[in-house]
Amino acid sequence: MEDTDELTVKDFNDMKSFFVSLVSRMIIGDTAIKVGVVTYADGATTAFPLNQYSTGNEIITGITNINQGNIAYDRSSRYMDKALKYTQMNFFTTENGDRSNASNYYILLTRGPSAGNKAAAFGSAIRSIDSSNLFIVGVNISSSVDSEFLAAVDDAKYLKAENFSVLQCINDVVVPNITQCPDNINDTSLVTSNCQLDIVFIIERTESSSHENYVFLKSFFSRIAQQLDVSSSTIRIGVVTYDTDAYTTITLDAYMTPSDISYQILKLPEGTGKRNMLDTALAYTKNKFFTAANGDRAGAANYYVLAIDGVRSGASIQAEYIMKAWPNTIFAIDINSGYEKEYRRTAGVNSRYFHAPSYANLSAVESDVIAAITKCPVPQPVITTDGSLMFADVSAPCLNSLIYLYPEDLTEGKDGGQNTMYLMTDFVYTITSCSRITSWEFSHWKSGYIDFMVWRPSGSNYKLVAYNSIYVSGKNTTTYTVVEYERIAVLDGDLIGWRSKGDNLVTSGPCLGPCAEGYKASPNNVQIGEEFDWTNSGTSIDGTAYAIKACLEDNEAIAFPTPTISAKIPDHLAVGSFVTLLEPDGADYAEVVNYTALQHPSYPNSLEFFTVGETSGQITVAKRMLKAKILNEYAILVKAKDSCNTTATATVSIETVNMPPEVLGMPNVISINEETERDTVLYTTIVEDLSGDDVCCTLEGTLPKTKNFMVFGNDTGIRVNYSIMSSESPAFSYRQYNSYIVKLCCDDDEDKSTGVLIVNIKKPNKTKTYEPPDWFMMSIAISCGPIFLMAFMACFVLIGTMFIPGEVKKR
Repeated sequence: MEDTDELTVKDFNDMKSFFVSLVSRMIIGDTAIKVGVVTYADGATTAFPLNQYSTGNEIITGITNINQGNIAYDRSSRYMDKALKYTQMNFFTTENGDRSNASNYYILLTRGPSAGNKAAAFGSAIRSIDSSNLFIVGVNISSSVDSEFLAAVDDAKYLKAENFSVLQCINDVVVPNITQCPDNINDTSLVTSNCQLDIVFIIERTESSSHENYVFLKSFFSRIAQQLDVSSSTIRIGVVTYDTDAYTTITLDAYMTPSDISYQILKLPEGTGKRNMLDTALAYTKNKFFTAANGDRAGAANYYVLAIDGVRSGASIQAEYIMKAWPNTIFAIDINSGYEKEYRRTAGVNSRYFHAPSYANLSAVESDVIAAITKCPVPQPVITTDGSLMFADVSAPCLNSLIYLYPEDLTEGKDGGQNTMYLMTDFVYTITSCSRITSWEFSHWKSGYIDFMVWRPSGSNYKLVAYNSIYVSGKNTTTYTVVEYERIAVLDGDLIGWRSKGDNLVTSGPCLGPCAEGYKASPNNVQIGEEFDWTNSGTSIDGTAYAIKACLEDNEAIAFPTPTISAKIPDHLAVGSFVTLLEPDGADYAEVVNYTALQHPSYPNSLEFFTVGETSGQITVAKRMLKAKILNEYAILVKAKDSCNTTATATVSIETVNMPPEVLGMPNVISINEETERDTVLYTTIVEDLSGDDVCCTLEGTLPKTKNFMVFGNDTGIRVNYSIMSSESPAFSYRQYNSYIVKLCCDDDEDKSTGVLIVNIKKPNKTKTYEPPDWFMMSIAISCGPIFLMAFMACFVLIGTMFIPGEVKKR
């Protein structure tokens, strides 16, 4: 119900009568229709929730008793999008009587066009929710505004009346529309999987994904959940939300039906974070979300389904760590971020990357996402040109091989190895150049997984550098072409090896010609970066040759994507704080890149303030920076060198900015009495300026306007106390205004920030002393005269009777 000051008292009453007439024609009840009311203008508030009244007559009374002019919002503007947002996020809740098995219908009445140009976008977002329907009733709307509302709803759901007095004339059109059931997704069409899947939706909740974008995003993931075969034994779904940090919002074992998890996703609260730290969210999900306590199952594949609308370097690096532990799998939904390359790398393969042109168009990738995330993590085989089966890209055998294939038949023999890993030390297996492995050629005698490994000498031991994992099918000779981002960077002197879980799958034969040398050992669970003593812990390979070889290509030269890398940071960052991450192109899989910071000729004093991680490429603060108003421009040179000694240099330009004061104790809400005396401290807050500037705070204003408040503070420095006090002549009245919004403006001479305090006035609870009229005491005195006379005469008779002698009486 609109509650702007454009509506007259008669308009408001006619509007209430319209809604009363609608309710009178509905069947109200817990298993039928529930009705609640939200009023709106510049904001919105609940007049009464869905569960306050249980009969039609009670609802009619509730609507009749709604007063015009709620002080919860400014009535000078009409924001339909704020009304819809409030209703979706704050009104339709379990606490307000919302039912997960009931569709949510919005009937929005408006007197004119919406301010802010957001109505159509937010209306479309509401309509994207399968269980929601939006109807707009327009009163006295000009035809020039029709297009705005038709962009928000379907033609049949935009209803018009010439004025408020004739609203009830369109009841026959409105009622059939708002009581028609929607077309919901039927549970019989649920998409299932042939394996157990633990799926987490990683949902961004920053400023850029807020408002109607967040509704589109929740609706998208809600519809996906609604269509999956969710249960305790098949697919489980959880939710991690993220901004600067990451949060476990819904655990995997919290909801075990499609409708329950779908409903809960729609109720996710909006966030206000400013940064989309996807790399942090991925690391958090791996380390803290996928746990037994959160419902993670040991026998289920962990699927990460993320959505992001901006750039976050480091996401692909975290994804790489996650997907090393098969069958962890990542699916990336890129909402027009502009950084396709980064998120294709994050997903790993193109079939797990999805691009949506906008939040409003997420539905375009919905079916593709569902199809992808319900497949089991074993890749599907493809047929090569020579008829062999393999599970990756196919190409012709490589021209330059690390080893030659022995002339003997090595495709039939099985060495009987169980849970064994192998290292080949023969010179023909030794890598002789700085390069990277582009493919593996090998023969296998049955299906299973093989890890192809690269080992690097480390003293008397060998360190596991990296490995490529592949699933092979049946008996065959296979060429496995490694995807671009998993081609292992190798150095002169590196060796190759492999391992299989269970039987050794690589075939072998007796060594009739030059014999291979190497070792085999158990256990086979060495992890990347760990060292192993093959000489003392392994068994020598003697008289057996194995059908395996690796193929090389030139290492990709390292280069920065741009000659200048820019960063903007607050001038108060502490020593050790993150500034930016260097990410040169051409860094191959498992390649160590070394970074060096150098002095920039135009900024000779900048180098002392920053440092760069030798292998991480992370630039951090090395020394406390000067205030931005003194010095706000820094620059250093960074040099990167890859494993083949190829170098690249770039300028890192860093701009520092002053940050406004931070009001630590606001926003907040307090309550005071009407009788609050003058100069009373109502609330004290700490104001801090992290840049080290002096802070001064003043009273910016109040809503509604009043002279009941003032601000006091006599501290100085970067961390001060300020109090909001009652004025010298306060006049608080619950009946006049029962709530105030008090704004505190804090200034450090460069930037300003505002703190908000809501002051509620308590309802008075006191009894009034009765004061009798002036004639009351006179009437009591007059009435007491006869009483006193009668008492005197009674006493006289009593004394005469008891104390005067009889003789005297006779006389």
